[in-house]
Amino acid sequence: MRKNSKKQTAASRANGAKSNGPTSAEGKNKSRRNALKNGLFAKDLVVTAAGESIEDFESFKTSVWNSVKPDGAVEEMLTDDLVANWWRRQRVRRAESAELKSRLEQLEINNTYLRSDEIESLKIRFYLLLERYQAMTHTPAADAKEIVTDLENARSRLASTSLGLEFLVDRVNEVKLEAKSTGLLSDASLGKLRACVGLMNDSILCCIGVNSANKIRSAKAAEAARAGQCDGGRQTKRVEPAEGKPEPSGGEKETQDCNEAEGRIMLDFAIESAAGPLRFRKKLVASIEKWQDKTRSEAAVVPTDSTCDRFSRAETAYDRRFYRALAALLTLKREE
Repeated sequence: MRKNSKKQTAASRANGAKSNGPTSAEGKNKSRRNALKNGLFAKDLVVTAAGESIEDFESFKTSVWNSVKPDGAVEEMLTDDLVANWWRRQRVRRAESAELKSRLEQLEINNTYLRSDEIESLKIRFYLLLERYQAMTHTPAADAKEIVTDLENARSRLASTSLGLEFLVDRVNEVKLEAKSTGLLSDASLGKLRACVGLMNDSILCCIGVNSANKIRSAKAAEAARAGQCDGGRQTKRVEPAEGKPEPSGGEKETQDCNEAEGRIMLDFAIESAAGPLRFRKKLVASIEKWQDKTRSEAAVVPTDSTCDRFSRAETAYDRRFYRALAALLTLKREE
């Protein structure tokens, strides 16, 4: 074992003498709490740092003394023991309750914010991949395959959480609003729908078919409207309808409007058919996450570290002292 020389020992003593600890009253008061761990075994009866007040302690002490009415020095000492140990035991229980509350709050933060942070990064990745997918007309086959694979992976990861599924459902709702407004879907919106519900979703084929039919119907209606405007700009001779044949009326326009409305309804139905499994999955995943959060909360009540043992040992120690003092006091009272 290494031994210091006389010179080293003298130097150590000189260095140690330079620090004599706190000198002010405030510093000394703080240093008294250096060994305080949760206040469980603090020497002070009232620990203000733990939220206790001298007024509450004195009120409790007065109440106990008025109830016990100690007679003589021994009974007064035992009554003081009752007060002190009950007070300290309550401190343990408050500390345990605060520890449990802290663990549950931390767990809730992890369940909410950390999960949300992860989803935010996935949203950004999904948007970037979606832009590349929508602009993939002249992309080489190898690059297109990589984009499609990465986009589907990002969608699958989003679909594994309720927050991610909510994001996908919101994007589908944007597509539905466009379909209800115009009766048609642009190529970009159709690509967004496919990216949200799954590139291999068979219901997308129905959406594509209905959307194509609506485009053809819309193109024919536009062409007929242009033809009517051209005819309206020239003076034409009125052609009398053939005998027994009624003159054309506004029924054709009503039929056209009816077809357009029917096309919008069919497109909306096709979109909802493709998005239906996504909405169902959102409800299912949300219920699973709720059950998992509840399970983790129940597990957090009993931590894996020695926290529970520390509280249990402290409470047991004060319980024993409390009941010993109570037994001794009751014995003296009976003897009187």
